[in-house]
Amino acid sequence: MRRTLTEFLSRTTSVTNQGFLVTDELMSMAGLLPILGLSFIKQLHPGQIQAMLPELSTMNFSPVQAREIIDKLLQNVSITEELLESLGSAVIGLSPSILRVIPTALLVHALPSMAEHERKLSPVQKLIIVNKLWESDNMKWLKDLDSLVKEIPLISLKPKVNMLLSNANDTMQMKWSVQQAQLLFGKVSEANDHNLTEDLFSSLGLVARGVDCATLKHLVTPNTFLKLLRFFRDLPIELPMTLRNCILEAVNRFVLSTETVQSMRPQLLFDLQLLKIKRFSINMTQRLLQILVDNPIPFLKIPSSKQSLMVDWIVQVLNLYDPVFSKAGFDLLGSALPFVADEIFMAIPRAELKAKLLEIKDYCFDRQKKFLLGDILTKDNMFGDPTNWTSLILDKVDRLVFFLSIDNIQKLPMDVLTLERIETLFHSQRQWEESDFGSACQQQVESSDLDDLFRKQQILLQTSVGLLNTRQLQTKNGPVLTCSSVRTTLPSAWTISLLTAMSDDDFISCLEMIGQDPHFQPFELFQLLDRVKQIYRPVSAMPPNVIEQLGRVATQFTERELTRLDLSDLGAVAALGKIAEWSSKKLTVLFTTFLRVNRRRAGDLDSVSLVALGHLICGIKPADASAIDPVQFSVAVLWIGRLRLSCEESQLMALAKLLTQSQAFGEVSQWRAEEFTEIGSIAAGLSDIVLSALVKEQIEGLTAIAVATIPPQKFSVVFSPTQIRLFNYQQAVAVTPAQLKELGDLQKKALDMVLTSWHKTAIDVRGRSAGGVISGGFIGVLLCVVCNLLHSREEAL
Repeated sequence: MRRTLTEFLSRTTSVTNQGFLVTDELMSMAGLLPILGLSFIKQLHPGQIQAMLPELSTMNFSPVQAREIIDKLLQNVSITEELLESLGSAVIGLSPSILRVIPTALLVHALPSMAEHERKLSPVQKLIIVNKLWESDNMKWLKDLDSLVKEIPLISLKPKVNMLLSNANDTMQMKWSVQQAQLLFGKVSEANDHNLTEDLFSSLGLVARGVDCATLKHLVTPNTFLKLLRFFRDLPIELPMTLRNCILEAVNRFVLSTETVQSMRPQLLFDLQLLKIKRFSINMTQRLLQILVDNPIPFLKIPSSKQSLMVDWIVQVLNLYDPVFSKAGFDLLGSALPFVADEIFMAIPRAELKAKLLEIKDYCFDRQKKFLLGDILTKDNMFGDPTNWTSLILDKVDRLVFFLSIDNIQKLPMDVLTLERIETLFHSQRQWEESDFGSACQQQVESSDLDDLFRKQQILLQTSVGLLNTRQLQTKNGPVLTCSSVRTTLPSAWTISLLTAMSDDDFISCLEMIGQDPHFQPFELFQLLDRVKQIYRPVSAMPPNVIEQLGRVATQFTERELTRLDLSDLGAVAALGKIAEWSSKKLTVLFTTFLRVNRRRAGDLDSVSLVALGHLICGIKPADASAIDPVQFSVAVLWIGRLRLSCEESQLMALAKLLTQSQAFGEVSQWRAEEFTEIGSIAAGLSDIVLSALVKEQIEGLTAIAVATIPPQKFSVVFSPTQIRLFNYQQAVAVTPAQLKELGDLQKKALDMVLTSWHKTAIDVRGRSAGGVISGGFIGVLLCVVCNLLHSREEAL
């Protein structure tokens, strides 16, 4: 019903101009505006937008839609306290140019909305907000900015540390980033002559996660051990891996008990070496399983091989499979079910599987388990041959339909594959992916698995489109594919001919979504850009808000066309700067065009412009990079360093040199972990002699992106086996195949020691086989961990 209504409204042109919809009718359909899209919003009068604002403030708009709403509002009203307080979700539409002119005294009234919708604010918006408020010397807003406080650059934080620590009650409860917490903790430690008591430490709140390992080890005694574990357990923010490793080193000094397990933060518990876990009593193992089921997201963050081995061990110790899989075992495992051995998974009673399908569809499955479950669903004791599936069966299977093989998907009856049904399945998959658990699961998925999912989605949709083509998607006037149908599925799952044949209004309404789709091939992006150019000619007249929507489509501009783009709007520049796929030539053209259009030189760039440039910074000449103001770059590096930059080594070196100036962070020899974490990927530009001299604390600060960005030959030269052994697991995993290929045998061995440190001697076939079940899954994991990591990796390269 909703789809029919939205399609009708999206096809209705100029309804607002005709006065067809009165204010009450518009307000009743405010919830549909994000679906109706940009073209519909553009038809609304400023007065109508203003009248609808109370309802619009709760809607989930895209950045471009929100910007259109704000622009229309400001045609009718001035920026006031009341307006800023009432924006709600539309606050993400405040463009950089508007944010820059809003007085600080007014801007604070938008902070509650900004804090609530912080995830959808762009880095440029965040920096402008933080710069304006942080420079005001008024700390009253600090509580309201809690979700944005981690976006305060380290270089900006340093001068105000003493002021912050004088307001300890608020400061200790703020959600500081890791490097901010390390800076603040260091100052507290200095103020107390590096002699902190356990009570003082516990009073530091969230700042305590910046503690250095030496101080923490000094604080841990038999009397404080459990109390400190509970303190870290109860912190409402994730602990960095270096701190978790330090806590675990302290834990190794004590005998573990059920009370210890209960006192530990779930992530810490899962980080324990398997050797430790294998020594758990039955009661401790039962408690471990309960914590795992109650806290599945931290469990998803440990190595996949460890996940399987840990659950395998739990199943054996608790006798959940002996020799059949009981209903009690099924119920106990919960979301850990996908991590059992393959033969145990296959032994799940079909009646139980069928009864719990609603829960199971939300679990996190690896490629092999998806294949097994997809096959199970088609057996006679489940739902049978897909050729006989009904709408009721698809309701039950829901997003698990994407676990079927492509052959089985193509067997689904045509009469159940209505467009409404396909939209429902796509929505269910998207809803799961956007959930906290689904998002954590997706981060562990191989790119080949994502490609497989897309292929199945594409086949399912195009099968449906083929059925409906003459009936619903075609009229005597030509194709009528609408943006609402594209928005409720996936742009790249449609044929490129249908997408480019959309009406101008529908195509533009969906352009932002099309531009963010990762599955389009270059030749498809070229056709999509050609469609854009049919609507907006010439390229030099293309509005900035259209450039802002292009996303990956923009990569198909020729170098000559890029020189003609209007890059005067920072929103448009930031949109292009988010794209990592530019060629080096196009990066140079874009950077040069930005300077020319804005009549600037490299030395004129401020921190906001640098952040907006993003990946485009790799279009700068090394000589020009050295002209950038070190202070401005040290402010911007917080965001630039989060990018996996494609800069040449000479460019990275020029940028890194800026940060070693006295106005920035000074000599690298004086840096601690927080400086390395702050600069992220730019650390790859530090000189060979500097990187080769890094000590443990400094290496701990290197981000995974920094590790992956270091040129392969340089990586092999600067890091000795001793330094590589100081890597944490995240850093070791970030090492690229190209870097690995350049390493010597001792360096590879050091890296493998880090990658396999979580099991140590826990992999013991004799101990494992004592339970009577050596699973194929277990052996596969064993071979993967030991053989692949220690022997086969070099051959694979």
